[in-house]
Amino acid sequence: MMQRSADPNLSIQIEHDIAEVGSFFACTVSRSPTDGVTNEPGRGQVRGVRIELGWSTEGRGDTDSDTVASLVIPVDEFGMANARVELPVPANGPISYDGALIRVRWELSAQTDIKLGVDQRSSAEVLVVPARGLGTYDRAHPLR
Repeated sequence: MMQRSADPNLSIQIEHDIAEVGSFFACTVSRSPTDGVTNEPGRGQVRGVRIELGWSTEGRGDTDSDTVASLVIPVDEFGMANARVELPVPANGPISYDGALIRVRWELSAQTDIKLGVDQRSSAEVLVVPARGLGTYDRAHPLR
C-alpha cells in the first residue's frame, strides 16, 4: 500500500511491509497509462521509475538518513513498466525504532522520472526488525 501517490498510472504492491535486517523487501511495480498516447521524446516524456529503500532519523539532536537500495525500471514507448524487484536491507542497517528521544523510520519510495517536468513520487513506511524478529514485532521497537 503506497501513500501520497502522485502518479495515477503507477501501482506498487509490497509483498510484506516487515523485513529483518539482512533480508529484503519485495514488490511489484507496474505503470499502465490509459491514454493510449506514445511516450514521445521531449518535455513530459516518462524516462523511468526509480524505486528506493532508505531510512531516516528524527527527534532530538542531529538527524541522519541513507538510501540503502535504489534501481531504475525502464519504460517502453508508451510509458509502461512492469517488474518485480527486491530491495536488500543491509545486515548492519538500523532497525525501526520509536523512542522518546529518537525515531528511526524506513521508507520505500517510487518516483516517476519525467523529462523537464516535476517528478511524481509515492512512498510507504515499512518496518525493519532485528534478525529472527518476524512474528515478534508488528511495530517499531520499543513495543508498547
